[in-house]
Amino acid sequence: WTADHGAKTRILAVPEDTLLNGKVRPIAADWLNDSSISSIRISRDGARALIVSSKAGVSTVSISGILRDSDGTPRGFATPMHLYPSVPVTRAVWDSDSSIIVASSDPNERVEAERFNLGGKPEKFQRFIPPWKPLPFDVPVTSTN
Repeated sequence: WTADHGAKTRILAVPEDTLLNGKVRPIAADWLNDSSISSIRISRDGARALIVSSKAGVSTVSISGILRDSDGTPRGFATPMHLYPSVPVTRAVWDSDSSIIVASSDPNERVEAERFNLGGKPEKFQRFIPPWKPLPFDVPVTSTN
């Protein structure tokens, strides 16, 4: 699965091996028109897509069911469920089958992350502060070439 910012259809399902498993499939998602996609992750069971998109400077986190034909080929998305994090978001990952973690991935800013338990309350994590500083016991690695 990937996002193509130059195409009208923004999301593409790409088989692991196009020679054995068929061609790249554009996945229709009208709700993503005019949006920029920064993250797409498919659940472990292959049934749901977790998408972070932005439009006019506003980020949206969406979870949508993947519609498939009788042989399992992805054809589209169901109506999405939108989540509203309290932290800036550019990335999202599946934490488990029933929770996700969202965060911003700017290397020059504090990282704030939040877990959403689907069917429960969100949980905000403590901030991470870059840049990482070596711990006092870190030993530099040197080459012996």
